[in-house]
Amino acid sequence: MKKKILKIGFSFLTILFLGSFFASTTFAANDASAIISPTAASTNQNQTYTYTVTNGSASTANLGSVEIVLPSGFGTPSSISISSVSSSKTWLLGSTDGYTNGFNASTSKIGIQASGASDKLDVNEFVAVQVTSTAPSSAGSYEWTASPLANLGFSGTLFNLTSSQPTVNVTAPVTVTFIIRNGDTVLYNGSVALPASGTVSITDSNSVAHNVNTRSVLAILKNIDDASSDFSISNLQYFNSFNSFYLKCILPNGSSELCDNWQYAVGSVTPFSSIDASILSGGETVGIYFGNSHQLVLSANTIITGGSLNVAAQSYDYANNTWNPLTGVNVGVTLPNPNDPWSPIVVSTHAVDSLGNTNISLSTINTYTLGIAEDFYFPSYSLTVSPVPSGTGGGGAVVTLPSSFDTSNAIAYLKSVQGADGSLGDSLLYSDWAAIAYGALNVTGSPKDKLLTYFDSNNTISSLLTDNERHA
Repeated sequence: MKKKILKIGFSFLTILFLGSFFASTTFAANDASAIISPTAASTNQNQTYTYTVTNGSASTANLGSVEIVLPSGFGTPSSISISSVSSSKTWLLGSTDGYTNGFNASTSKIGIQASGASDKLDVNEFVAVQVTSTAPSSAGSYEWTASPLANLGFSGTLFNLTSSQPTVNVTAPVTVTFIIRNGDTVLYNGSVALPASGTVSITDSNSVAHNVNTRSVLAILKNIDDASSDFSISNLQYFNSFNSFYLKCILPNGSSELCDNWQYAVGSVTPFSSIDASILSGGETVGIYFGNSHQLVLSANTIITGGSLNVAAQSYDYANNTWNPLTGVNVGVTLPNPNDPWSPIVVSTHAVDSLGNTNISLSTINTYTLGIAEDFYFPSYSLTVSPVPSGTGGGGAVVTLPSSFDTSNAIAYLKSVQGADGSLGDSLLYSDWAAIAYGALNVTGSPKDKLLTYFDSNNTISSLLTDNERHA
């Protein structure tokens, strides 16, 4: 009986001891962490990712191989390589178990492994693999799932991942639209991705490099130039006095060089800053065009004293190659300043109306220069005021001598008042006569095309023979 009691007591003590041991002892688990860089991409963007796996500090086993699932939608890697590994360790791209050069096409997995048992990763040791792939065409968050394993042959104990599975956030690219033209000739019209923030080196025509913002109008224009065969920036000057670039010349493919009159606008605004200082944020339309942004159309270049003329202020629409009424400006009448050629003598200023028009009357004989005051009178236009011919005075009505007819100004005026549907005025008759003028002066491009479209949609037989003759 005594032996039985002792036996029971010993068993109880054994259980109590083991329970205490297990309660006070924690068995370390094998763990690892994984990160990917970069973590962002644009849809359809091809770039290289660096994927790093590190054996955890509390692991009791060495890490022998890693499998990484390439997310659905990512393109087959064009390149896989071991970029770095802890000192004295050698790792290889998987070449067995369905892997070729580190990729298993049937499972869409990337596989890397230690070269031998001595190359397995000990605690806190790491391996990094670089993978070049094209991002999916659909935006979203894509997980690159890692499976760290103890054995060399992509098997054995699966390590717990202490970090979140690495993900790449794919977004639709932010774009900007560029329109580059010389009148009817469009050199480029398309959208490009807005580059990542940073700086890029651009070389001027003296072979001196300067750093500019990657999102500047100039930097993106240079990117378009490098990718396009339709034109080239043939003369790009840098002025140290202003710390800025000047776009002097562009050479269209198969044409002559165009120099010294390139303008640019962002949306409907013409910035005062240089082309390298104007920074884009995405979604803008940029126009780069050869010619003036504003102009004046004079109804006459010569009037007599007391006579008047109509002046129309117009703004260039680079998207459609048309001239539209310019409001909110003043037309200035000036004379040369003998003391300062850059500061003319202002004789009078005339505010334009809601259609961009103003009437100007002058009574002093002279040759004047007209320009838009807000544009510092550039470009400028000459106006001659002549004496009243003999025989027209004596209190009678002032007679304006007929001046030579400027057909280019007339055509410019027709284009400026042409409606969005191609018509001119509120009567088909006006459009008929405008079509005759366009045909006689060989007008081409958007104004002619819109007018023809208007006629096609209003093609009716008139009861008047003369109407049908004009339409023939």
